[in-house]
Amino acid sequence: MTEGVGKKMLYLASDHAAFGLKGELEKELDAMGVKYDDLGVHGGGRKADYPEFVGKAASKVSANPKSDRAIVMCGTGMGACIAANKYPHVRAALIYNDGTAALAREHNDANIACFGGREQDGRDVKRWVRIFLQTPFSGDERHVRRIAQIEESERNARR
Repeated sequence: MTEGVGKKMLYLASDHAAFGLKGELEKELDAMGVKYDDLGVHGGGRKADYPEFVGKAASKVSANPKSDRAIVMCGTGMGACIAANKYPHVRAALIYNDGTAALAREHNDANIACFGGREQDGRDVKRWVRIFLQTPFSGDERHVRRIAQIEESERNARR
């Protein structure tokens, strides 16, 4: 997904700690021609709880998990990842190098990438976002089987 056309949508969300990183990513996505919806926070001065903003993005992806994607951020990326993974059909991955950016998509069919505004350099994150958005799911049987097992666990946990 690099065009943001049709049913595909990319959502961005961050707390105050990653507001600057989100701004850097917006410029990169604009340069790539990727359409996105910025769900906040819309100012770096206000203290913001990441579950509120990450939840907005995860809820959107949860409704369209096969087509929509999100990039969510907090200070470390860990809280954002935990919060996003509470939503049905969301597979959020904490990305921290080129390999995890690619494997999150290839092996896990991740639909949300998580980053840490205080822990990660904007140049690296921009590269990882490109990799994440441009890498398809491999569709290999072992990965399909494992994702099905995760989804079954999710269904069982919600009963």
